[in-house]
Amino acid sequence: MGRRRAKMPNFTIGDFVFAKVRGYRPWPGRILKRIGATAYSVYFYGTCNYAKVARKEVVGFEKNLNRLGVVQQKGHVCNPSFRGSMLQAREAYDNPDKDYGYYQQLALDNGDCINAEDLGLEYMVTEDLGNLMDEQAATEQEVAEKDVNEQEQNVELNSVGQIFSNQQHEENSEESASNCQLEEQEESNSEVEQVSEQHYSIAQIVSLKSKKLMDTPINMTCHRRR
Repeated sequence: MGRRRAKMPNFTIGDFVFAKVRGYRPWPGRILKRIGATAYSVYFYGTCNYAKVARKEVVGFEKNLNRLGVVQQKGHVCNPSFRGSMLQAREAYDNPDKDYGYYQQLALDNGDCINAEDLGLEYMVTEDLGNLMDEQAATEQEVAEKDVNEQEQNVELNSVGQIFSNQQHEENSEESASNCQLEEQEESNSEVEQVSEQHYSIAQIVSLKSKKLMDTPINMTCHRRR
């Protein structure tokens, strides 16, 4: 009798598995779909991508967990990416209905996802949403009016400050002019005093000369010409 081959298990959509891809160790994943009779499309945890894997490279998750899911402290199997993948796979295995990453990829493969850009806006607007949009528009208008009022107040404050600055400048100019007039008047008074002192000195000199002439006797003798 010939050697009997071990029967490969058949997996269905949603089964948890370990799948081996060339260049990587067996990685935790979940079946997305079956491709023909020889391969599966597998969603991988941690990396959140998917790939076509040969049927012979796929084994059950729970049955091989102790052999393939061990995270060692040393060697090439202590990859931190694999550690994170195993944590994510265990959480998904314990709560399969909350495996949102897997179901998103499954919906994409089945064409069940709809882009929001493809939907018309009129189909998304409800009465509550319309009221919410009206409230948002009113709030934006209030904010815009508040900004305008603040700008006007700033302009008024700047105008008042400019007027006060001009008044202060005019007062300083008038004060400077008054000081200049006082200085000119003081200089004029000083010049008048100097001129008066000069006149007084000249008058004294003239008076002295006049007195000296009066004290000098005048010779009235006439000399006859020969």
